[in-house]
Amino acid sequence: MTEMIKLRNIGKKFHDYSNPIERFKEFFIPGKRDQFWALKNINLDIGRGQTVAIIGPNGSGKSTLLQVIAGILHPSHGDIQVNGKVSALLELGAGFNPDFTGKENVYLNASILGMSQGEIDKKFNDIVSFSGIGEFISKPVKTYSSGMFVRLAFATAINVDPDILIIDEALAVGDVAFQQRCMTKIKQLQSEGKTIIFVSHDTSAVKSLCDHAVLMHHGEIIEQGNPELMVNKYLKLVYQETLSGVSEEEEKVWSHQRKDADIKMVTVIPNIDNRFGNEMAKIIGVGIFDNQDNAITVVDSSDQKVNVKISVKYMAQVDNPIIGFVMRDRLGNDITATNTYLEGIKIDKGDKNMIQTILFEIHVPELLKGHYSISPAIANGSLSNHDMCDWIDNAITFEVTNSRLVYGMMRLPTEISYSTFKG
Repeated sequence: MTEMIKLRNIGKKFHDYSNPIERFKEFFIPGKRDQFWALKNINLDIGRGQTVAIIGPNGSGKSTLLQVIAGILHPSHGDIQVNGKVSALLELGAGFNPDFTGKENVYLNASILGMSQGEIDKKFNDIVSFSGIGEFISKPVKTYSSGMFVRLAFATAINVDPDILIIDEALAVGDVAFQQRCMTKIKQLQSEGKTIIFVSHDTSAVKSLCDHAVLMHHGEIIEQGNPELMVNKYLKLVYQETLSGVSEEEEKVWSHQRKDADIKMVTVIPNIDNRFGNEMAKIIGVGIFDNQDNAITVVDSSDQKVNVKISVKYMAQVDNPIIGFVMRDRLGNDITATNTYLEGIKIDKGDKNMIQTILFEIHVPELLKGHYSISPAIANGSLSNHDMCDWIDNAITFEVTNSRLVYGMMRLPTEISYSTFKG
């Protein structure tokens, strides 16, 4: 396999400045400054035609690595070799001039990415068609919505016929139709033997698109290989980091106990993206239900209360079971989480072959419309010290609708008062 990218002992350090004046003073008064290494001892080979994902928790150095490969940042030490024409989509719209029209920005950015005037002329209609912004191509981009802006940036970068395409967190821009066009185009580039490198928190995209994945943490490559295996290790790493700040001082005083003998067992797990645990207990079912105990897949977050059920079977004795779930958006970002421990519910210990079903009654916040998932889990112990028995990523998905406008991820429960003084 022909190597398109070869990195040897790459390191990248940045200086910490307490304020802009300190940065300015360094030009005139060289001296020791606080510094940190964003990349440490990176060794990586990427061959022609490979599709490689760079994954890891936030702050791992993923984006810095892409910028080094793209030539935007120079490494502090080490050797880098990149063979071929590179198109990098690192910050959507970076380099777009807000006062220029969409057309002018396409020509500007395509030329920066190495295309000649004639090549841009031939590709221009394809770029506009791919972006789906229509007549807005002749208007200044400062009049665009954020969705239009990122679609045009993506369409420009992906249509310049690169040998190497580098994408940072941009595989899920726009609506469903645009995302499908993006995936189709990426698969076309793969069939043409192009090399693709991307950073994404969308683990499904990593597993479906990639033939190799690189797991990073604290600026280092800690492992690389099969995408599914690397995704599993990444999710475990994220889970461990989520709990790293929990201390014994936050241990729960049980507020109450509650039992309901009429809760029906759930025996279906609609989906399993990833599963891990010591199997002392196993999740046997998860579901979302309305108040009449009907299974639902669509939730109206403007006025609906829903019930989440999780059924577990104990394969061995579990003295201090904690059962709960994490809710994520379509990009895999954690939106919220809850469990019996956090809610102050002390549930009975689990004996071998016993089955428990936990019912979570939830007043759904006013969420942004879209698709979400629930990842259920059961652990043994406490928040700060426990063993994971079973965790299932994205076991069930559901759609959120909302008749009211939601900006951002959710609408805050708000009451407003005002007064008026006449002058």
